[in-house]
Amino acid sequence: MEGEREAVKARDFDAIVGPWIEPGYRLAVAMLRDPDEAQDAVQEAAVKAWRSLERLRDSDQARAWFLSIVANQCRSTMRRRWWSVVRLPSRDAAAGSPEEPAAAAGSPEEPAVQYLDLDRAMPPHLLSRPAHR
Repeated sequence: MEGEREAVKARDFDAIVGPWIEPGYRLAVAMLRDPDEAQDAVQEAAVKAWRSLERLRDSDQARAWFLSIVANQCRSTMRRRWWSVVRLPSRDAAAGSPEEPAAAAGSPEEPAVQYLDLDRAMPPHLLSRPAHR
């Protein structure tokens, strides 16, 4: 009985969500500007859609429902990317490396400077936006 219910759910899922996987991927690529991250986001969105399939009341709304899950997953990915921090080598390891001035050891009164790699840390759509006046 349980296996039969899962088979019906899988058929329903394929019929309802299947047509929107490719549009979801295009949306994710547009939001994330990275095909690999977009693929991961759509896969995570599909898992979330599977888990919440019973919440979809009207299958005619499947497009909006699934694409909103994709968009939310992309936003989550962008937030995670925003908060990722570039790891610098320890001060002991960097002390002899002149190529790493941001990680150079400093005295307790003058601590080493730390920086963010904004190309990796900021969402791409914010990097190319002109400043508001």
